[in-house]
Amino acid sequence: MLLAAIAAILPFIFKRFKIISFSVLFFFVTLLPVLNIIPIKALEAERFLYLPSIGFSLFVAYLVSKVSIRFKIPRIGEVSLAILIAAILIISYFLRTSSRIEDWKDAIALSRTRIEASPSSAWALVALGVNLLEKENYKEAVKPLEKAVAASDSYWLARNALGTCYLKMDRYAEAEAQFEAAVQI
Repeated sequence: MLLAAIAAILPFIFKRFKIISFSVLFFFVTLLPVLNIIPIKALEAERFLYLPSIGFSLFVAYLVSKVSIRFKIPRIGEVSLAILIAAILIISYFLRTSSRIEDWKDAIALSRTRIEASPSSAWALVALGVNLLEKENYKEAVKPLEKAVAASDSYWLARNALGTCYLKMDRYAEAEAQFEAAVQI
């Protein structure tokens, strides 16, 4: 809905606000290939926002400069208040990015971060379970996979991963039940 509204407004504001129109268009055009319209099997990938962030940054820089000129924001010594605002934004983005570095340490850490953000997300729980399963940590993998099955009874991937985990733990009857349920789904 929001995207349709933005697309409808852009032609009307183009002549008056070319930089804003360009930055918004640049953002969405560079984001379009990774919006999973054609599935790319990457549901969550912040790295896809690097190029679109150029459009966002241009938009913010333009707004800060226009607000500075329009409201005649005073200078503090040699530094304009607009530059100070931009510096605060850059520093806050830097700090937020730095805090996310630990989350990207490995796939398990990233999965745990996703679960912290959305504890009932079957997709995040399965991601953690599969990552633990790949590390042959079956006892720990069972917990998030069982939660994923409870969260979304019709999620075949959760049942399949849980069945694999049970199979690796020699719990054959439980594994068979999960595999059958996955096939039925």
